[in-house]
Amino acid sequence: MKKFLFIGIIGIITVALGISGWYFLLRDNKDSDGGVANQDGKTEAVPIKPQVDAGTLELLKKFADDQDRDGIKDADEKAQGLNPNEFDSDFDGLSDKLEIEKWKTDPLKKDTDGDGFGDGNEIIHGYNPLGAGKLSQ
Repeated sequence: MKKFLFIGIIGIITVALGISGWYFLLRDNKDSDGGVANQDGKTEAVPIKPQVDAGTLELLKKFADDQDRDGIKDADEKAQGLNPNEFDSDFDGLSDKLEIEKWKTDPLKKDTDGDGFGDGNEIIHGYNPLGAGKLSQ
């Protein structure tokens, strides 16, 4: 009986050593942070080169100086006190560019005319965001 128990324990130890050896010898040499262990055991960062198609690359180049893609360059937005990372700096539903160029509203005020209704909401419902009355056609 003791002989079978001894052989069973030796078999379990052999299997465990075989599995752990297989894991350490055949696994990828990357650590959990995405680096690669060098011969000294120290981790070195491996740069990741993303695969970007030509169309995406062209768009990234086009908007390199307009991070929020609202049509106003980041430097111009900063000069006007706008947030270059927000398409709509005052969160009224209108892009900064539309407020400046089309509607002539203040891109830093959610309600340019101060009547209690946001500029975007007034325009959607056909009201003038710059004062009383309806939008003229």
